Amino acid sequence: MSLADESDDSDPEMIILLPDPDIVTDDEEIDDACTSIEHGHAIFDETLQEETAGSFEFLKEKNDAEFISTPKWTNRTSKFSSAPESFYNEHHKKITDMISGKSPLELFEMMAENMIAQAVEESNKYAGKKNNHDFCLKIDEFKQFLGVIFYSGYHILPRTKMYWENAPDTVTTLVSQAMSRKRYFDIKKYLHFNDNTAIDSDRYYRVRPIYILLNEVLQQFGVFAEHLSIDERMVRYFGKHGCKMYMKGKPVKFGYKLWILSFFDGYPFYIIPYQGAQKENGSENSSERLDKDMKSKKEKKTLSQTVVENLLPVVETPAKHKIYMDNFFTSYDLFVSLRDKRFFATGTVRENRMAKCPLKSSKILGKMDRGTADRKFDTKNEIAAVSWNDNRVVSLITNFEDTRCFTKVERRMKGGKQKVNAPSCVVSYNKYKNGVDLFDNHMET
Repeated sequence: MSLADESDDSDPEMIILLPDPDIVTDDEEIDDACTSIEHGHAIFDETLQEETAGSFEFLKEKNDAEFISTPKWTNRTSKFSSAPESFYNEHHKKITDMISGKSPLELFEMMAENMIAQAVEESNKYAGKKNNHDFCLKIDEFKQFLGVIFYSGYHILPRTKMYWENAPDTVTTLVSQAMSRKRYFDIKKYLHFNDNTAIDSDRYYRVRPIYILLNEVLQQFGVFAEHLSIDERMVRYFGKHGCKMYMKGKPVKFGYKLWILSFFDGYPFYIIPYQGAQKENGSENSSERLDKDMKSKKEKKTLSQTVVENLLPVVETPAKHKIYMDNFFTSYDLFVSLRDKRFFATGTVRENRMAKCPLKSSKILGKMDRGTADRKFDTKNEIAAVSWNDNRVVSLITNFEDTRCFTKVERRMKGGKQKVNAPSCVVSYNKYKNGVDLFDNHMET
């Protein structure tokens, strides 16, 4: 009897495998116990046929997670069968030649050229559909419109119309000379980025072309960084929209959420706007919805795992990059899957996502000296795990870094600053993880 891998939440199907046809026959002219025929008469053995070579087998479809073998945690030194390849930025000279000597305005125009053209085209179309055929927006005029918006971001007045007032405390000649108030509000009224006549279920349909064009521009030189960071960013918004999120404990609590893959110095390579939980299409029949439910149960992928897998396809040479992420994204199953695809990653991790790794608990390790660490290594799937006691216990897993190498780091303690041991993977995580946060800071300023 052979038994396929089982999971606790699904019932296997049992089938009976038929015996070899050479052993028995389904000829109904003779009895099953008959072994030969002589002179038209059946000759019977005194004993019945021995038990045949049939077998029982349990069959069940496997999903991706079930192909990940059970971890074998040990105290051995981390030994990985493969390591990241040396990184060389082949696009460095091309990037330098393109941006060298350009002003901030020229760099902006170079990056936003296609997006501006898209906005001008769709705005003119929309104005025509609203029977305003006198409205004709041009690219230079739209740049002035953007300039007014950017200027109002740091020279803030209570109401937009006040930028055109003549009062001594609100007069803004820079705005009033660039564009009339009526023209500004006309452009704002007809501003569009996509064709309204072909709206689909995409919640970001109205701005989807801008995100597509933006990602194309960001990736025009390829992924030219060795160390990459995956994180989320909140875009502040207080209006009404189905994609608006609330993030407790974040500096920006209300707004749109973006998933971002970036260079550790803040340059983004790929941006995906999060649409929230997708509602079922009312046109689906019950069987289609059932198929979808069955597929989702079989895949068993978390939101964080799906996000990472959607961001990483833009990386053309996985083995030349190192990826860092926080505990929202990190899990044991994800890192095994990434290693199979030649992606090398390190991230902080929650204790319930470590595949029952037998590290010392946070309560026990937290009572030990600062700088104490506990390490394990999964010899089957080549995943290293470490828990380190800083001002609180921090757990990380990695599929390429040695957790037994230590570096001295300075910490404030009673009696002044002291140096304590820190695993090298923790040091590299702290150095390369904050790419999206830097991008967020650049956008806020």
